[in-house]
Amino acid sequence: TPLGFTGFPGSFGTELVSGQNSLSFPRVNIRDEEEKYRVQVIAPGLESESVQVTAQKNRLEFSGHIQSEKIAEEDKLHRTERSVGRFQRSFRLPTDVKVDEITAEYRDGVLNIEVPKADEARPRSIEVAISN
Repeated sequence: TPLGFTGFPGSFGTELVSGQNSLSFPRVNIRDEEEKYRVQVIAPGLESESVQVTAQKNRLEFSGHIQSEKIAEEDKLHRTERSVGRFQRSFRLPTDVKVDEITAEYRDGVLNIEVPKADEARPRSIEVAISN
């Protein structure tokens, strides 16, 4: 997928509002699978009690707090690239989804959000009748 590609149905993947640099905090992958869209939020250190995912009509929003690593006073930190703190991201949902059936799970540093497609949005095979 080209960098910055947002050509999902109904503009899915278009970020609506961002208070932070969306290129770094947290990183997000959006995949179009046969029966659903999968949103993966790469967020190691996410405090489980801070995670919130909401969906309504054409908007998917998620937020949380990523805790900073505890560093001993005598240790020196030479470089840090991991973003920490509160985040909130919001994306436009396609029109062909079942908003009431969206699920989310946080495991191994990744928040997985599954957005089921409506039945009419799923590809289906059509049998071809052969006449002689």
